[in-house]
Amino acid sequence: LLHEWQLGYINPPPSYSSKLDSQRLRTPSTILGGRAGTCIDLALLFAACLELIDVYPVIFLLNGHALPGYWRHNSFQADYLSVTGEGAHGAMAGAADRNSSASLQRYAWQAIGNAPYREVRQLIRARRLVPIETVRLTEHCGFVEAVEAGIDALAEAEDFHSVLDVVTARMNGITPLPIVEERP
Repeated sequence: LLHEWQLGYINPPPSYSSKLDSQRLRTPSTILGGRAGTCIDLALLFAACLELIDVYPVIFLLNGHALPGYWRHNSFQADYLSVTGEGAHGAMAGAADRNSSASLQRYAWQAIGNAPYREVRQLIRARRLVPIETVRLTEHCGFVEAVEAGIDALAEAEDFHSVLDVVTARMNGITPLPIVEERP
C-alpha cells in the first residue's frame, strides 16, 4: 500500500454537521484513486487488507484519531471475546441487549471506556494485540517504528474511546465498504 500505491495522509474533509462530532469516510477506491486518506480512512483500508489475508484486525478509536491493529493469533481474539469477571470488559461475549451494566458496550464488536482500555493495554504489553500507526507509515518509517508509534498513541486513557473488533462485527452482519472499479 505504501510503496506501490504511495499513499499519503491528508486532513479530514468538512464534517456533515458542525453540531455532530463526525467525519466523512472515503471508500477504498477513493483512497487508492487519490493516493491519500485521513487517519480513519487509512485505518479502515489497512484493516481491510489484514482481513483479506485472514489476519484478525481491530480499529482503535481515540479522541480525534484512529488507527488499526491486529490480533497476533486468532486464539488471542477468541480469548478476548470469552473474558468475563472482575476487571474485564465481559460484554464482548454477550449480546448487547443482555448487558445490564451501563458501562458495557452496546454492540458485541465494540468495547468502550476505561475497563476495556486497561485490558487493551495489558494485551498490547503481552504482545497479543498490536496497534499500528498508519499515519507514520505514510511518512515512510519502518513497521517496527509504526507499531511503537501505535503503542504511544494508546498511552493515555483519556484519549481512548473504543476498540472495534472487525471479525466480530462481520459475524454480526456488518459489511465492509466496497472497492468500486473506476470506469474510463
